[in-house]
Amino acid sequence: MRIGAQKWQKNYWLSFMVISLFLTIYLIIIGYPIINWDSQRYLRGALFFQTCPFALTSVCYLFHPLVAITGAWGFAIIQIILLAYVTVSSSQFFHKSFIVGLIAIIMSAAAYYAISVMMDIYTAAGLLVLFLILNGNKNIFLYITLSLCFLAHYENIPLFLLSAVAYWIIFHRKKISSALISIIITFIISIISVVLTGYLKGDDFIFFSKARYAMTVPRLMADYPDAARSYMKKYPDSYIGKHKEFYEFALTAGEPSHALLWGDWQGEKGLGYQPVDDNLFKETRSFIVYVLSNYKRELLKNTLKNTCRFLLWPGYEPGLNTHRAAIKQCVGDLLPGQLKSALNSLPYKSNEEQFPIRLKALYGLCYYASFPVILLFIFLSFINRKIKNLEYYPFVVFAAIVILVNALLMSNVIETSLRYQLRIMLLPCLAMNLIVADLLKRHFANKGFLNNG
Repeated sequence: MRIGAQKWQKNYWLSFMVISLFLTIYLIIIGYPIINWDSQRYLRGALFFQTCPFALTSVCYLFHPLVAITGAWGFAIIQIILLAYVTVSSSQFFHKSFIVGLIAIIMSAAAYYAISVMMDIYTAAGLLVLFLILNGNKNIFLYITLSLCFLAHYENIPLFLLSAVAYWIIFHRKKISSALISIIITFIISIISVVLTGYLKGDDFIFFSKARYAMTVPRLMADYPDAARSYMKKYPDSYIGKHKEFYEFALTAGEPSHALLWGDWQGEKGLGYQPVDDNLFKETRSFIVYVLSNYKRELLKNTLKNTCRFLLWPGYEPGLNTHRAAIKQCVGDLLPGQLKSALNSLPYKSNEEQFPIRLKALYGLCYYASFPVILLFIFLSFINRKIKNLEYYPFVVFAAIVILVNALLMSNVIETSLRYQLRIMLLPCLAMNLIVADLLKRHFANKGFLNNG
């Protein structure tokens, strides 16, 4: 077991500095850490230790000293260091130039998330660290990083666990490796830390908040209108039953689940805007049980349909826009001293309507290039067994696992937002770059260029 970058050579330290410098220059050009609709909850957690029923804020609490001094810049500083460290660690593992990782960062929108006041970069970074640890990298800093990334999002919990289990079944099912045991212990310690944090703050003495089903219920209501109408007919006096008219309107929205959770219609707001009401969240649990008990066949059919749709077509844009109103409200309320910097930033001054379109184009370019390459590479490994001996073959398989697990979870449990697709793109982009870099190396070696110089 080693600590941090003890075995880093000079070229790895140089790589770390170059990647950090690139992300820092990107941040300087933007002019201010990117503020999104969800940024306020994370800033409130870091500045005032405020909890949020829709997000784990334990990691934000740790940001408090730096954020108290630098404001929103603290998020970007920590995340730039995190992404640079994880990228260089990955480059070291694959014995590749940092350029491979840097190109993956640029292609995958990871740089965008690294300078955002969000928790999304921790998903991709955590998955990269998870792969390194599963393959025997014994580094205390990586275990700490994995813990932080694991706790950055509720969605990371099943994504990390299912991806780790699937990878272990494919590559290490004949033995319980020390790496897997270490990961399990890390996850357990992380969960305990959240429970204790909640207890000390006087919140629920549980891992999930009272609102733990509030994201899933709108998804089920949108996907299974027959089940929702049947439930409302059977329980007309229930909370859901009393909002039948709003429900029928939400079904006509572009993304019904999003409208049900956050939408506002004739002064009536979605589940996400309601106060934390015990009766409300008890009912969300009963509704899920009702659907699971009475619509098993429909669940299986729709799960497959949603997953395939998620894999084939980019999601809708909410969650990506840096609206001027969001920036004014978030920075103006929480960091008034930095409001001038925020209003002079590129996201505020630029055409906000075009921003999601650009990210969607980036996602399309990266995804529709990387996923076919990954699938073709895995398919060819069954024809040419030498491919399975390549150093990066397990990572390519791991990237495919992450894509599939993410599609399964997000499209059926949370939302089909483009944001939930983009935040894992660092892995398939890196996998594709490793394949291309290896092919180029072999090509130039055959031409004799490498031997001549």
